[in-house]
Amino acid sequence: MTNRDIMAYNVLLMALKSVCPYRTGNLERNGIRIQVEGSGLKVVIGHETSKQLGEYAVYTNEPWISPKWGGKQNPNEGWIERGIKKAIPMIQGVYEGMSIDDFYELMDDLQRETATRQAEIRKKRLSNV
Repeated sequence: MTNRDIMAYNVLLMALKSVCPYRTGNLERNGIRIQVEGSGLKVVIGHETSKQLGEYAVYTNEPWISPKWGGKQNPNEGWIERGIKKAIPMIQGVYEGMSIDDFYELMDDLQRETATRQAEIRKKRLSNV
């Protein structure tokens, strides 16, 4: 595992967090994470049994098929794929020799984007109360 690999994992992590559904913030804070596995890493979304780690995550990405939703489309459907597509050109930049300063700037930009999106969602929610 190289430093570039670790940078790429962090880019994917932040890209996913920047587009994930946001209601309480739990999925973004706890449910999307990098996990060490053997001598490598993996990005994990959700958890099979832990609500704190987002056991519900799979339902946020998939089509709603339950009669409970009355035929409505899941507004978050496909967010994982959108996050991956967003990350691909940034990860390519990492492997094409992105400087560490540019990497930190990219991470800062993704964090700001995530915070701005969350603030907009909270503001919209409060205006609907």
